[in-house]
Order: sequence, then C-alpha cells, then structure tokens
Amino acid sequence: MAFTKAESKNRTAIAMITRRSILLFLISGILLALSAFMRTVVAEADVETRNRQSIENAFESWHKGTGSVFDLLADSAQWTVVGHSAVSGTFQSKQDFLDNVITPFNARLSHRLVPTVRSVYADGDMVIVLWDGEATALDGKPYENSYTWYLEMREGKVISATDFCDSVSLNDLWARVKDLLKLPSYKRYKPNKKQTVETTSLSDAEKSCMSPA
Repeated sequence: MAFTKAESKNRTAIAMITRRSILLFLISGILLALSAFMRTVVAEADVETRNRQSIENAFESWHKGTGSVFDLLADSAQWTVVGHSAVSGTFQSKQDFLDNVITPFNARLSHRLVPTVRSVYADGDMVIVLWDGEATALDGKPYENSYTWYLEMREGKVISATDFCDSVSLNDLWARVKDLLKLPSYKRYKPNKKQTVETTSLSDAEKSCMSPA
C-alpha cells in the first residue's frame, strides 16, 4: 500500500514520539530506582553512624568510670565468649551474662577494668571494637587483656555479641584469685562506684590462698 508524503511524515513523527516516550519512561524508572537506592544508602550510613557513636560513647563512659557498654545490652541480648576460657560459652540474656561473667569477674578486682579503644568499625547493624583492658586483681597483680567484640545493634541496643579475648590471661585471673572471693578481709570493686576500692591487709592464712589452683 502506498502512502502519501504527508502520511509518511505522520507515521515517522508518531514513531519518533513513541520511541521518545519509551526512552523517557525508561529514564524515569532508572532515576526513581537510583533515588530509592541512594535513600537506602544514606539511611544505612545514618544507622552505621548512630551505632558507632553509641558504642564509642559507651566506651568513653566506661573509661571514665561513669557507665559501660553493658548499659546498651538489650534484656534478651545473647553474648558469646569464644575460646576455651573459664567463662567461654553462650549466655542467653543480659542478666545471664552479667551474673555468670561480669559479676564474678569484677569480684576478682581491687581496681576496675579500664578500657582503651584502639579502633571501632561499623558495617550496617554490626559494630566491631578492638580494645585493651587493664585492671588490678585482688592479689595486687595486674590484669591485662586485649579484646575484639562484634556487637550487633538494633534500635540503639546490643542484641548479640561475640567476644574474643586472650583466654590464657583470663584463665590465670580466674584461677589465681578464685579462693579470695570468700575472704572477709577483701572489699571488692563495685561497678557503680566511681572511686577505687582498696583491699585490707591479709593474714598469713589468707595469703596462702593466693597460690594458683
């Protein structure tokens, strides 16, 4: 079928308009997808920044003796201590972890554990902290250890933690001073106290309890 010049021009114009419409539609779709992607990236970056800042602030308070990272634990937080230490295992709640690890750990100290952060990394909901801790045990000997914590965050709370440290140093503390916990002459470090609690002098019988198990 033959077309007139006018008809041919109309068909050509319609085809061009159709192609342009399709192209504009595709570009609009790409721009909308890109915009949504950028909003997601910005939102994730905001979450990472908030999570990292919360952990950094908690460590700073812990260093000063005015708080600790454990204040950020959700009640149902799961904490896993990796390795073969006396406290290695998975604790199914905040209270379970505090009762079985933190409380007996603090009971072995005459001067609280002071953390020094080396570095903090954030990736989505995960915050990774590499830090060193120093304290003084009830027998007057120093406790030093290095830790890496993987802290999973949700809505500003730690919901899961994986804890790596030097099991040898921790086991040495745990075994060396375990018998001293029952001695009345010791005043133990209290986490809610800002001041260092000193120990009283030991009798000969009490000194004999210092030998490693």
